Order: sequence, then C-alpha cells, then structure tokens
Amino acid sequence: MDIEQKLKPLVDDGTITAAQADAVQVALRGRTQQQVRLPEILAYVGGALLISGSALALGIGWQDITHTGRILVLAAATAMLAAVGLYLHFTGSTAVRERLTAALFTLAAAAGALTAQTIWDHDRPISGGLAGVLLAVLFYRLAASIPTLLVAGVAGLALVFGLIDYWHLGEIGGALLIIAVGVVWAVVGRRLEYRGLATGIAGAILILGAQYPISGGGPQWISYAATALVGAGCFLWYRWEGIGVLLAAGILAITIAVPEAVWDLTGHTINAALLVVLTGAVVLAASAGGLRVYARREATESRS
Repeated sequence: MDIEQKLKPLVDDGTITAAQADAVQVALRGRTQQQVRLPEILAYVGGALLISGSALALGIGWQDITHTGRILVLAAATAMLAAVGLYLHFTGSTAVRERLTAALFTLAAAAGALTAQTIWDHDRPISGGLAGVLLAVLFYRLAASIPTLLVAGVAGLALVFGLIDYWHLGEIGGALLIIAVGVVWAVVGRRLEYRGLATGIAGAILILGAQYPISGGGPQWISYAATALVGAGCFLWYRWEGIGVLLAAGILAITIAVPEAVWDLTGHTINAALLVVLTGAVVLAASAGGLRVYARREATESRS
C-alpha cells in the first residue's frame, strides 16, 4: 500500500494533520520538504493562464465584446477556478492539495469580484467589492489561507471607497467609515487562524482611515491627531495581544503623524531638509519606544 494511502486514515480521524502527513511522506521517501511536484506546478500555471488569458481577451477586444460576452468570460473563469478548488478540497487532504485549493480559491474570489463589477457597476466598485468580500470569506472558511485573507482586505476597502462616493460622506464621514471597518477587522481577526495578518490589515486600515481627511483637503489637524491616536492605540494593543505587527503599525502611525503636525503648526514654513531630518528622528524615537514596549512585555511574560 502506498505511504499516502496508509496515512490518509490518520488524517481523516484527526490523529495528524495533512501537513504532518506530507512531512512524513517527505522523510520516508528521502525528498526535500521544499520540493514541489510537477502536477502542482502545472495547476498553478493553468490557473494563472486562465486568469491572464481572460484578462488579455477582454483587454484586446474589450470594445468589440458585448457586455454579455464580458460577463460570460469572467463568470466562466470564476466557475472553473471555484469548481476545481472545491473538487480538490472535498476529495482529499494533503499539503499539496491545500496549497492548490488556496491558490484556486483566491483567484476565484478575485475573478468573481470582477464579474460582479462588470454586471452591476461601472464607476463605483460597490458590487465588485461586496462580491469579493463574500467570496473571500466563503473560501477562507473552507480553506484558510493568507492570499484569500488579503483578497478580503482589498475587496473590503474597494467596497468602502465605493460607498463613500455613493453616499457622498465627505472627508470626516469617510474617515469614520474606514476606521469602523478597521475596528471590525481588529475584532474579527482575533478569531482567525492567520491572526497576525488580520491584525496587520486592521492596523493598516485604521491608519488609512485616520489619514483620509487630509487626502480630500480636510482639516490637517484631524488627520495627524487621529493618526497619533491610532499609533498610541497600536502600542497599547501590542501590550495586550503581543502581536509583533502592531509595533510596526504604531511606529508607522507616529512617523506619519509627527512630521504632519510640525508641518501644519509651523505654517508650512519648515525647511524640507529639516523635515526629512525630523522624520528620521521620529522614526528612531518611535522605534525606540516600540522596543521599550516590547522589552516590558517580555519582562512581564518572563515573570509570569
């Protein structure tokens, strides 16, 4: 009996994971763990060709293809990618299949978003963003992966920006909506398998929301004050959760906020070279503060 067939019952009853089973096979067969099988490579190439071919066909003959034709091409690509991914997901459990399934589900979510955008919207990415979020969440529940989580983050932002434009929220309203989405990511991310990545996405969205007023010509003080608060919140959040990416988010937020505040409070009169020097000093100071927070947390954990 093949090694994979002997290990399959152990995977099915939860004794070992699919990744562990694959590692055992690698060790027994004398192969390096980084080796990728030819069928896996071909599957990646096939998925990439399917997406790129559809995009090329639409790009070259976009004006010549009817609206219905565009929808059919994109919908067919979405269905094919999803179908193959579902087949791999429900017909076996190995590390190779998991990687392939994650890649196919990610591509299917992206293609589905494009399909929905083509069907309903032309100017605002509302339907495409919503479809991308729903598909990414569905596929993530089936097979959690980093690329699928990233698609959910990008699609979610597209949806938010579409809603800001559709509802005419303005700088402050738009900032509040983006920040609300960042808070949702922070709360939901605590329950996800890739918690660190979800937390990083939440931090990035919160910084983006804090900076949104200044992008639309709104009051600068609101942006740098909100960004500084986000930075302080990330440091406190790190003390609580201990996720390293929060230190980076806090340092980034402070690095953005302080030069903006100086530039605004000096009436935009500070020399550009001095502003660069100030930014460098802020980066160093923020990094030192982040390391101090890290050291305190490590000391607390070692005492406990």
